[in-house]
Amino acid sequence: MKREMISDALDLLDDDLIAHTDRIRKKGKKQQISKTLAEFCSAAACLCLILAAATVLPALLLRNVPTLPDGIGMGYADRLPDNTTVPSGPETDLSGTNIPTDIPQDNPETIEPFISMESLLVSDSGSDYISTQALRLTFVPVGDYTGIYTNVPTDADLSVCLGAFIPEAEEWYYVSGHRDMQYLIQNADGAYTLWKFQCFTGDSYPYSDVLKLVYRLESPDAIMSIQVSPPTMVNTEAGKKLQEQIGNSTITDHAEIEAVYQVLSSLTCYGSDRWDIINYGSADAATDGTGPLDAVRFGRYLSLVTEYGNEIDGLKYTAVSDMFYEFSGIAYNTLTEEQAQKMCEIFGIETE
Repeated sequence: MKREMISDALDLLDDDLIAHTDRIRKKGKKQQISKTLAEFCSAAACLCLILAAATVLPALLLRNVPTLPDGIGMGYADRLPDNTTVPSGPETDLSGTNIPTDIPQDNPETIEPFISMESLLVSDSGSDYISTQALRLTFVPVGDYTGIYTNVPTDADLSVCLGAFIPEAEEWYYVSGHRDMQYLIQNADGAYTLWKFQCFTGDSYPYSDVLKLVYRLESPDAIMSIQVSPPTMVNTEAGKKLQEQIGNSTITDHAEIEAVYQVLSSLTCYGSDRWDIINYGSADAATDGTGPLDAVRFGRYLSLVTEYGNEIDGLKYTAVSDMFYEFSGIAYNTLTEEQAQKMCEIFGIETE
């Protein structure tokens, strides 16, 4: 038994009882011995009862916790959004792609439901909404950094999509079934909103910290595939024709995924609104449709599909300046000649 528990229990004994016992001990009268022993035994009995209560009471309280439906917890099994995976029963395999195996479980029989991010996001929110929401930013502590998050639209009932509470970030929760911080739910006095990570504050930081702290990508093994598509910033006939010629592709070769991961891990991010150092080429086409369209020809949009079912869809690459970048002017350092050549080979960019 810990020393602190005994000390706390003794503090609960009546002071008069302890003082009276001490006075009898000092008198040393034989006729008081039996009375002293009786009072001492009484004090000891009180101590035992206190210690027993401290040991048994938590177990009794836990036994009185009501059984939650379907072994899910939080009582929202029948109100989960569509595309929700709810593992249950003794045959549940936590090594699959839906549930990260390191999610702490208070009850081994209770598994946090996995909420697909696709089921929460609105596919077409319209330009008006996007222009309005672009101004809605908030800040969330992420490890030793401060993350900038942007508000994203959703039609889902976020109150039933809450995952674990993030202790270091007041009012912030993971999405149920997730332990990455790409998307977070804010609960501000019952007002639930969905937010997406943009970047860290500061002039520069290693992108490897973003991969680990935000996206939970500790190694290339956490990436199942990389989806590659041409830039969509050109809606002219010539631009659409070039996009169709380039087409979409999916990278599943482990060696290629590892090469991309190693380059990403080596990057330095310079934060947002750094369009001054981003050069992705001309997006204009001549009237006859034979313009350069370098932004499309030498650019690629990337989406990293993780082993736990998320898509990291913000990264873009351009062979015009041999660099990765993102919307909002998030810029990264220029690659070495060897790195740039490797990325062009993997992404299918012809520079000659």
